[in-house]
Amino acid sequence: MSSNPLLSWIEKLPPEEWARRLGMDSVTDVRVIGIVSRPYSWVARCRISGPQEVRTIYVKQAKNPENISAEELAIHSRKEFDAAQKWYRLFSRSDSFHVVKPLFYVPGEAISVTEESTGTSFYQIVEEGARRFNPRYDRAALQKAAEQIGRWVAYKNSITGLEKEQYQLNNLLNYLRVRFDILLDDPRRIFEPELPGRINAYIKERWPSLPEGQLKVSLSHSDFNPGNILVEGDHVIVLDFGKLNHDSYLLDVVKLYHALILWTFKPQFSRKNIGEIQKSLLHGFGESGIRTSPMFSFLLIRNIITHLTNMSRLRGGSLPGRVYNRWVMNREIRILKSMIGHED
Repeated sequence: MSSNPLLSWIEKLPPEEWARRLGMDSVTDVRVIGIVSRPYSWVARCRISGPQEVRTIYVKQAKNPENISAEELAIHSRKEFDAAQKWYRLFSRSDSFHVVKPLFYVPGEAISVTEESTGTSFYQIVEEGARRFNPRYDRAALQKAAEQIGRWVAYKNSITGLEKEQYQLNNLLNYLRVRFDILLDDPRRIFEPELPGRINAYIKERWPSLPEGQLKVSLSHSDFNPGNILVEGDHVIVLDFGKLNHDSYLLDVVKLYHALILWTFKPQFSRKNIGEIQKSLLHGFGESGIRTSPMFSFLLIRNIITHLTNMSRLRGGSLPGRVYNRWVMNREIRILKSMIGHED
């Protein structure tokens, strides 16, 4: 019997119970293909075999790094699964746009099970396709994938738009304030003390002139990064849904746009190729000119600050890693200064 609690649970569940929970006639073999440890969960990839079919699933068990009560952990885990179910129902009518399929939840163990989705990770598509001097560079394929992802976001907004809500200035400023405090607490002093005031002033000065259409709110994925997006032909499947956040309708597309910016920091990637992918993303989203809008800029600032905050916590590791992280942080801070018209 394994010492890992998730592997132990998988091993103990009888084949007939696997069959019942997955709606299979019978199960003859349960095999763990791999398991990964994340900060807040264990995730195992399993192959479930029967006489008539073979299913590949992901089994996730919540960890408890913050030592909350078992009851709180169960509530949080159940909320994530319920959110995943709601997202699946919302996308069930689309032929091309999908989300991961939740299968069942085990309350006493904080375990959730989802179906494996097919497709190629958008991270892999960009990582392999957008390099400099790539003899296999396929501009059309990259642009098509990015356009379809943009259309996925537009479709998501069309079915989850919250017409009675508007994105509020205070929401953005409060979000930034928490992260400014973390950045200013970094002993390396990379983030200059005057920057929060300049950024807040930049946003406040321009907020009153925002068109009402840019204040729209929808349900947000909250972690719309290339690794959570699969592409297969015209089909886009988005993974890792655990929240039902009400946020700006632009947040997900801006987050992915920012993720693409980070590739331009690597010398092996072509800025031109990445720029074409970004343009295709916004074209598919249906608002090609939104890049120059104030709200897009505000949310890009938000994403840069979020990324800087996450990197500020990475103070350990190897010397080359620390040097690279600091270099990336300085690059992003220069972008911030350029956006708000700050001169060094």
